[in-house]
Amino acid sequence: MSEEKPRHPLSEKPNDERRDHPLTQTPSSQQSAQRGIRVQFPGTASRPYLTYALIIINVAIFLLRYVQPQLAYDMLVWGVADTDRILNPSTREVYRLFTAMFLHLNEAHILFNSLALYY
Repeated sequence: MSEEKPRHPLSEKPNDERRDHPLTQTPSSQQSAQRGIRVQFPGTASRPYLTYALIIINVAIFLLRYVQPQLAYDMLVWGVADTDRILNPSTREVYRLFTAMFLHLNEAHILFNSLALYY
């Protein structure tokens, strides 16, 4: 019984047959049609107006901090999502679940949250 010596992949001459890289190939019309399917519900807007409105509201509330410095503290005290106040049966401050999304610490915070909303 003869043992074959393992072959190294680079020991042989490469095959002249070349294939295109999968990312450089242009997809067929059927493939592009499958990937380009978008669901458009009847009666829906083609532009995300609600997203734009949320971004504008976020920026407006953020800018209020600079106009009224005392308001910044009040917004933090009344708007932060405090779990004890939300879940406590005696207080039930459920509104804090919604007001907390409009509070931003600094410019980077509101910038990246707005970008996340937009994209």
